[in-house]
Amino acid sequence: MRRLCLLTLLWSFVMLPGQIQAQEQADDAQALPLLEALGTDILVVNMARVLTEGSAYTAIQAETERVRGLIDVAYRERLATLQTEVENLRLQELDMNQESFDSARRALEARAEALQSKRQENIGRLETGRTQAISVVDQRLNAVFAQIIEETGASYILNKQVLVVWPEASDVTDRAINLLNEALPTVSFRITNINLDEESSN
Repeated sequence: MRRLCLLTLLWSFVMLPGQIQAQEQADDAQALPLLEALGTDILVVNMARVLTEGSAYTAIQAETERVRGLIDVAYRERLATLQTEVENLRLQELDMNQESFDSARRALEARAEALQSKRQENIGRLETGRTQAISVVDQRLNAVFAQIIEETGASYILNKQVLVVWPEASDVTDRAINLLNEALPTVSFRITNINLDEESSN
């Protein structure tokens, strides 16, 4: 069937640069029959390059790293404060009765658990925002692939990284990157109100 873009062969899912899961490459005995079965009217694209050179994808990566850094710094600062309080409690143990000491220890443990919970909540918000932003770019990239299929009359676009052999002239990676960057130079992706303060409920 003409103009059929097999996106399931192109990728099973999209991940950010540095997070792309390794895919087992087919050996020659598997790859050659596949290409023969598909015919000669195929195109290939290097998805690793699309993910690292597509400006919208890189913008998402940069914002993810920025926000994750803020979360980690805030967490370490508050954890250090709790650790100091734990050490002070240990120094005071001999001057406290057992009930008071146990009560203070449990209070610190509860605060540590709450801090970890807030950290996970913020990371969850970040992951949700990242996933939504990636979905926007994925939709635009699918449209780019459809446009290339329409322009060339090819039947398939395959991920170059999972093939052992391919026609060099069929590589449309540069075209895909240029079209994606023209259509979507960046994407709105901002996570605000990162807060691990104990009194915060967000």
